[in-house]
Amino acid sequence: MAQEAGFEGTMDGAPRTVCKHWLRGLCKKSDATCDYLHEYDMRKMPECRMFATFGFCNAGEECLYRHKLPKEKRRECEEYTRGFCPRGPECAKKHVRRVVCDYYLAGFCPKGPECERAQ
Repeated sequence: MAQEAGFEGTMDGAPRTVCKHWLRGLCKKSDATCDYLHEYDMRKMPECRMFATFGFCNAGEECLYRHKLPKEKRRECEEYTRGFCPRGPECAKKHVRRVVCDYYLAGFCPKGPECERAQ
């Protein structure tokens, strides 16, 4: 069985999510050959398909998978990221506030687009 799309390893080869087959003891690959984590880490668990589809899960608190609320799934608003979103609070996308770079405010940031702060 193939893993769900979107849960591959990162660009540097480090696994992003826990192997759903390993959780059930069914993964046929070793720790070295599997593209997914073979360790129990709640922060890196795959999303519960039942909860994602129907908004509830029969397993409840016993579920091994992550229950993501619809609010957490919203994509980031590109317009807000660029500086202004005309839809404001009615925007369906997520508005993420960032700290403005002090160097940019002073006139020049040596890191440019690679700076982690807002430009």
